[in-house]
Amino acid sequence: MNIGVDSLAFVDDQPFEREEVRTALPEVAVIDAADFRGILSRPECQVPITEESQQRRSMYRHEEQRKVVKESLQCDYTEFLRECRMELLLAPLTTENLVRVYELAQRTNQMNFSGSRYPRAQLEEMQRSEAYETYVMRCIDRFGSYGIVGFAVVDTREPRLLDLMFSCRIQGKRLEHAFLGHLLEKFCRQGQRDFFANYRKTKKNENAGKVFEEVGFEVVEERDGLLSLKFPKECPILQEGIIRLVVEGEAAVSW
Repeated sequence: MNIGVDSLAFVDDQPFEREEVRTALPEVAVIDAADFRGILSRPECQVPITEESQQRRSMYRHEEQRKVVKESLQCDYTEFLRECRMELLLAPLTTENLVRVYELAQRTNQMNFSGSRYPRAQLEEMQRSEAYETYVMRCIDRFGSYGIVGFAVVDTREPRLLDLMFSCRIQGKRLEHAFLGHLLEKFCRQGQRDFFANYRKTKKNENAGKVFEEVGFEVVEERDGLLSLKFPKECPILQEGIIRLVVEGEAAVSW
């Protein structure tokens, strides 16, 4: 289900079992069952419960269906992804989707490439700014909807990808490759400018962060743990033909 160990809580009434889990998996929150009434008051539980959150169980069931189909097909993983007929739909940050984006920012660890935990006020400021272009990403495939799975911010003046985050539900499905390809086509190829990106590497996101190297970014500077990446305008853009990317008012493109 692509749930990080640090997102789990273990509740038990026996000190031995609690200590066993705490020793083996220090990332797990270990809670005495006697304190169960306070679980929802814990700081890590203070995120909004959106309508999308309430559909998470259904989304996990869809993922089980994908696994069954994957195991039944006599093809490689890339071909399986094409069989899923995945679509990535892009929209700007709006009042309607802001709460879900805020929730995503608080929860995302493995595929949060800046480590940002945007407060709602900062998201609202980005929404109003003419300097920033925001992207809220929704994904669907032939099995069902993943809901809103990603958020990105581009400073169009440089241009530079300031932030990029994805739900762990889509890890390994090449959506991040497709989205970066879209940005490079728009800002680098059509604009005839180099494109830059910020990436703060951590132990949690370094595996997912390999996407930047795979797409063709190179490191140009590191300052206080923040990598500045560059994609030269003359470089070819990776296009795998796996994801159908849809932007309102534009023709769909296969990435």
